[in-house]
Amino acid sequence: MFNIENQVVDISEIESLALRICKKLKVGDILMLKGELGVGKTTFSRFVINHLYFLNNLTKPQSINSPTFPILLTYDLNFCEVHHYDLYRIKNIEELEEIDFFDNIKNSITL
Repeated sequence: MFNIENQVVDISEIESLALRICKKLKVGDILMLKGELGVGKTTFSRFVINHLYFLNNLTKPQSINSPTFPILLTYDLNFCEVHHYDLYRIKNIEELEEIDFFDNIKNSITL
């Protein structure tokens, strides 16, 4: 488990961390990011998704946005999907079930 709390890191360190993590990710893995608005959760997620595409010799998506409004954005890696969630509006476990969260995490890499 990585915990970067109350530390100032530059963007290249964030990208390097994302690449190191991506090299070990497999189907069923979940990366949970927590932080205030603007701390870099989407930036880190963007690095992870781009590196996963690069490591699998796939063309990177044209844009990787925050899933704030749709709650879930999905990216296809051919062998699995990357599910990028923003769960701040989810209030209970039933809402997670409604968006198939528990089924999705078994067959994807989840952020």
